[in-house]
Amino acid sequence: MRIIPWGDLSAVVLNAQDAIFGQTFDGDIASWNAGAERLFGYTAGEAVGQPAFMLAADPDSWDLTSIIERLRRGESTPPYEDEFRHKDGSTLPATVAISPVMVSGEAIGISQVVRRGVISSAPDNSLSLSKLESEREELRHQLLHLARLGAMAQMSTALAHELYQPLTAIVAYLTSARRLMNRGQTTLSEADLLMIAMDRAIEQASRADQIIRHLRFFVADQPDERQLSSIRETILNVNDLVLIVAKEADVRIELNLEDDAQVLINRVQIQQALLNLMRNAVEAMAGGTRRQLSVFTSSADGNIVVTIADSGPGLSPEIADQLFTPFKTTKPDGMGVGLSICQTIIVAHGGDLWLDPSATNGATFRFKLPIVE
Repeated sequence: MRIIPWGDLSAVVLNAQDAIFGQTFDGDIASWNAGAERLFGYTAGEAVGQPAFMLAADPDSWDLTSIIERLRRGESTPPYEDEFRHKDGSTLPATVAISPVMVSGEAIGISQVVRRGVISSAPDNSLSLSKLESEREELRHQLLHLARLGAMAQMSTALAHELYQPLTAIVAYLTSARRLMNRGQTTLSEADLLMIAMDRAIEQASRADQIIRHLRFFVADQPDERQLSSIRETILNVNDLVLIVAKEADVRIELNLEDDAQVLINRVQIQQALLNLMRNAVEAMAGGTRRQLSVFTSSADGNIVVTIADSGPGLSPEIADQLFTPFKTTKPDGMGVGLSICQTIIVAHGGDLWLDPSATNGATFRFKLPIVE
């Protein structure tokens, strides 16, 4: 399998076939993908920061006041038809889907998806709307899958090293065993050494097999199905992967999973959120003198609460206020969609994800999921 070396999912949105652009509530264009460049003729540099009404076929009639008020309340709007204007002045009939950009339950902006052509000419308008919704869900599924592939791509060096160790050990143990066997008759002590070598080779092979099994499960393009799962088992499976990068970064992981619960989840997606949060914590402690990642569970008000705490430098209030805003990042090579994806996954499961403002040492993230009795 070829892993796509993308660190984040913004590349998927930026290169989508449909025109997708973000807009502030003040009416300015905030983001602009390749599909928008093709449809409207403006480059991202020309469009971002400009008023969105420049795209209207008739700017004087561009009035989204009623729609914006609904979006501010976090309400969705059905797709509608409108006419836009290309950079060269030509008119573009199109179907528009507008939705709010939600962060921590608050609408912070507008997302517009524009597809050339109108849907009213279709034999069955409701069927076209259903198709659009189906395509959006399929795109969301693909985005989450590509995020997992991107995470594995970023961890590829550490994963290769982790697999190299048991494979090298297997070769060494079997080589020693072969040398003993080549002597012909072996003494009792040599037979014991032979058994020890074979047992350790089997142990190392099992270790490599466990790593590969977790990887295959994590990156598989599985359907969005939910099942009752133990939150403890879910965390432990992710921990096996995080231990690989933690070892490379000299980070100690402490688990306290005494509180367990059954939750109705898509296991791969919840593990995806956990992996992102735990990897972020490991990266935040780079260069620190004390490097400890703590993961523990507790129950409250019918929910299981998972806490991920690091001993890093923590986050400034300015950064904390924008943590879940898409495309906002503190990493020099980051794209700023990891935490927003985590939040999307948790909220879709009926839970919530937040940064604990009371933490004094490092950063502490918590998320909760409903317990199934």
